[in-house]
Amino acid sequence: MQHLKNREDSTTWSKRNFEIDLKDIEFSGKPMVEGIFPGPKYSLIGDSAFVGNGTVANYSGISLNDKKIVYNGFYVNKSFINQDYLGVNPNEVFFLVVALTDYIAEDGYAHMESSVSSRNYPDYIGQGSIKTKNNKIDFISFLTADRNNYAVVNFRLFDLNLGRVVLIAPQKDGSLRSMQLKSTILPSKEVKLYIKNLLTQQEVVSFFSAKGNI
Repeated sequence: MQHLKNREDSTTWSKRNFEIDLKDIEFSGKPMVEGIFPGPKYSLIGDSAFVGNGTVANYSGISLNDKKIVYNGFYVNKSFINQDYLGVNPNEVFFLVVALTDYIAEDGYAHMESSVSSRNYPDYIGQGSIKTKNNKIDFISFLTADRNNYAVVNFRLFDLNLGRVVLIAPQKDGSLRSMQLKSTILPSKEVKLYIKNLLTQQEVVSFFSAKGNI
């Protein structure tokens, strides 16, 4: 409730953050335009409580038989807010989408985009999209300070407390298939190895190799 009051009280707002956001304003965010709102100073939660966030991704695609797999995820660095959950890990990936695709853009990047924001601090939200030849996978995910963790992928809701890794397989008929996987706290530096091992698991290989997939 105090954080809500601070959001609506102009005396608590960070003028610096607001000015930075106004300089970078765009109206082309995908799947959702990122609005510019004034927000409370991070320090009101605690000194040095915010220590960063980021994205982790593979754009070029990983070969799986005759298929291509890409991934995108969001992470939050360790602070006093989440340190009791992270143990020795420097950060935690709070959402990781792993998708089958039949399209890699010529420049190697235009088929995927993502962003993660701390402007809802101490909550975090990230969003992005992955294009295939005839479809698009849109996703939004958030992690709150009290450990609520959800994602929406093309209007399907995922409770990420049941698993932070979501596999998506677009179908030839335009529909989608999903598989949700539970993992331990996954730091960003271990995602590449995690995905490498994941793509050797028979259940996962079968999911991405199913007959109706693109």
